[in-house]
Amino acid sequence: MALALLERWKHAIPQSFFAGGSALGGELYRSAAVTILPLVSGSTGDRRPSMKRRIVIFTVGFHARAACRHLRTRPDCEVMAFVDNNPAVQGTLRLGLPVEAPAALRDMAYDVVAVPGRNQAAIRRQLVQELGVPEERVWLVRKSEVPPAPAELVTRGQDLVLLLRRTLDVLANAGLRHWVLHSSLLALARGQDLAHFSDVDLGVDATGFDALAERLRAGFQVELFPHPESVRNDPRTPASQIGAISLTLPPARPDDEPAVVDLHAIAVGAEQARWWVDQRLLEVPAAHFAGRDFSHYRGVTLPLPLASPDLLARLYGPDWSTPAEVWNGRYAVPGLPLAAVA
Repeated sequence: MALALLERWKHAIPQSFFAGGSALGGELYRSAAVTILPLVSGSTGDRRPSMKRRIVIFTVGFHARAACRHLRTRPDCEVMAFVDNNPAVQGTLRLGLPVEAPAALRDMAYDVVAVPGRNQAAIRRQLVQELGVPEERVWLVRKSEVPPAPAELVTRGQDLVLLLRRTLDVLANAGLRHWVLHSSLLALARGQDLAHFSDVDLGVDATGFDALAERLRAGFQVELFPHPESVRNDPRTPASQIGAISLTLPPARPDDEPAVVDLHAIAVGAEQARWWVDQRLLEVPAAHFAGRDFSHYRGVTLPLPLASPDLLARLYGPDWSTPAEVWNGRYAVPGLPLAAVA
């Protein structure tokens, strides 16, 4: 009976969770009898006939929420809570679930800590080395294991179109040059749906970027990100006080993801174009921003940098066209600190 349930559980969680495809490899399946047999033998008093795996999700960001929505659709999983290192979100609710400090794991009853999104290696070290979570209970989630529902992509895609049209109209009226950047440029080049991603990134000519922020305040939900003091006096910093502007269109349903467009100030010089991301300077040939190519997303025309494949190779390396199964894509610009971005 117990072995039959073990086999059923083995097929209920993605196969990559047991062998090869995740950091757990085959270890979880080999040790699963130790973990699961007491739950069905009655020896511990913790009998759970449904055999749902009790899951805690580490972090509360976009990818964590996406994982939660997917796991809630599965009859073999029960999401119990989120945990996050940020004290500002601890004690709040996300998708109706409590957000706890990671230390609370010591007192929780759970089977698996799921870790979607970026910084998976660092979070795994924290869980195993600092919090004493057995390694076989840490699930480094892969993108293919928690796909969004088709209806979710349709709704979010429609919201993105509305926000993009409004944003592009303002940029055109302001006479500011702009281009799709970062993971959004990757998505378009790969033929992926932008609704899969947390936001749409646009680079905007830094000339007039501060005035643009004031213009956007009138009709958008806006968050401004000034250049940090550590880079403000750097001569390579674009000539604007504001480094990025985030525009949000709230969803019709509170548990859905908002549409987000992030604008980044780019200084386009005679030879180099420069912009800052997370206090990291990106510097590429200005020729990429000397004009514009175009792509289309759900009927919206989007401007791209010139020679986008070459730019993507500069930013992400020669294998940029192959989507990663984890979120730890890295900038590959020579001389720059590596930064997880896509």
